[in-house]
Amino acid sequence: MLQNSGALAAFGAAILWGFNAFVIRKGLRTSNPFAGALLSLMVASFIYFILTIFSETLYETIPPTNLIFLASAGFVGYSLAYLFYFNSIELIGASRAATITSSRPLLAALLAVLIFREEITFSLGVGTLLVVIGVILVSGYSGVKKSRKGEILAIFTAFCWSIYPILVKEGLRGVMTVFKPIFVTILVAIFFYVILISLFKRSHLLLQIDKSSLRYFTLSGFANGFANLLFFIALSSSPVTLVVPLSNIYPFIAILLGILLLDEKITIKIFVGAILIFLGVALVVT
Repeated sequence: MLQNSGALAAFGAAILWGFNAFVIRKGLRTSNPFAGALLSLMVASFIYFILTIFSETLYETIPPTNLIFLASAGFVGYSLAYLFYFNSIELIGASRAATITSSRPLLAALLAVLIFREEITFSLGVGTLLVVIGVILVSGYSGVKKSRKGEILAIFTAFCWSIYPILVKEGLRGVMTVFKPIFVTILVAIFFYVILISLFKRSHLLLQIDKSSLRYFTLSGFANGFANLLFFIALSSSPVTLVVPLSNIYPFIAILLGILLLDEKITIKIFVGAILIFLGVALVVT
């Protein structure tokens, strides 16, 4: 039962992450990635703060070792990853950036096996590969900007997001609720993100945002905030090797929204990719 709830939470996170990529793409049309990432993080932190207050866990004690892992997760999974991801989307577009980052399940599964000794079954391994191949096909339509720098940033994002669930898993070990751990993670992320931007001498861009982008990046904060909440819940009840592949269909969701809302055409690659994704998900959850 717990594993089934973890699978549902991971799938819900994927839907919200797909929507997140879509609204980021919209927001970056009239703004810059540095301001967008910061606003998204701040909105998410507000959500987690409210949830922590209402769950009455604000004063819950988190062991020092857990705090170290959660702080590391915030730095790697948010501060660095957001810096890479938003700039990658600006350079090569949401679909291509999301496609490259979808390679994260393979490394995450390998790390989970090495660290947690989780078992990779045949169906799970094949399902993971099908999901990755599927999202590559779905996102690989024409008209996407190409940039070697953008591709490298997307690869860095994938690497950060591969390590992130491992750190979260360790940070949640022995902790009763997920609300305060998420809040701590995002606060650390904002702190280090501002420092990183200052080091790159881009701090003057953090407040340069117009009304249109403000709306989209606020939506990004809500989408990503609740997505990560579901992701934490999934990791607290299910193995990394199950959660990561299921949550990895977010590029497909992003492309689907593009088709529905931006009148993008359905190609053969998209159709075949969709079939592979659903087959992969079916194998993962069996």
